[in-house]
Amino acid sequence: MSESTSMNDDVSRVSWASYLAATLAGVLILGACSAPTGEPPSSNASSDGSEREGVSGSDGSGAPVSASAEGPAQNLPEPEAPERIAEKSQAGAEAALEYWWELDVYARNTGDTVKQASMSMSTCTFCRERVEHTADVYDQGDRWRQENHTLSGIDLAKQSDGTYRGSFELDGGSFTSYTDDGSVQSNEGTPGQQWEAELTYVDGRWIAEDLGHLCNRGDDEGCGTS
Repeated sequence: MSESTSMNDDVSRVSWASYLAATLAGVLILGACSAPTGEPPSSNASSDGSEREGVSGSDGSGAPVSASAEGPAQNLPEPEAPERIAEKSQAGAEAALEYWWELDVYARNTGDTVKQASMSMSTCTFCRERVEHTADVYDQGDRWRQENHTLSGIDLAKQSDGTYRGSFELDGGSFTSYTDDGSVQSNEGTPGQQWEAELTYVDGRWIAEDLGHLCNRGDDEGCGTS
């Protein structure tokens, strides 16, 4: 199992960063988005409409167990939404951005993409593809053990339309993939990924309108926000 080419409406504006899914197999760029008022790109239903096997969050009982070659994760606690994401402020938008990536780790560890999809607009190409890729992996009977991502240098500025837009640095967490046929592959995280983001306020909270990978620290070409 590999990451989508390797590596988390109410608004009608065109996406400004059309990053086309998954560059994770060499850079741990991550593949997920859907508008909260529309249909989510994917949830816990498999492609034939049945409940996807292997989706295992926390039901409040049992000790947390990470995914392994023996089986999927069990009883992992779902990240709690910070109250600050309801604040109409820069701090609120930043909290929502960090929460989105926490949900990405949870989705990749459990196959449960519902919350991640709900924190994304359908305009977010990367978000949508991320969610769909995670769903596809678990539909195939495969799974991940994903370590946490780290965000730093978040620099968001308020736009004339009320959204917050800017850049941040992502250190992608390492992960191990387990396939249904028993193969295991470990992947190191990729530090220094440069990203751009746009957050919009919908239904009383900030959610991701767009996420796009720009480059990695040390790339010869360099990069900048659009």
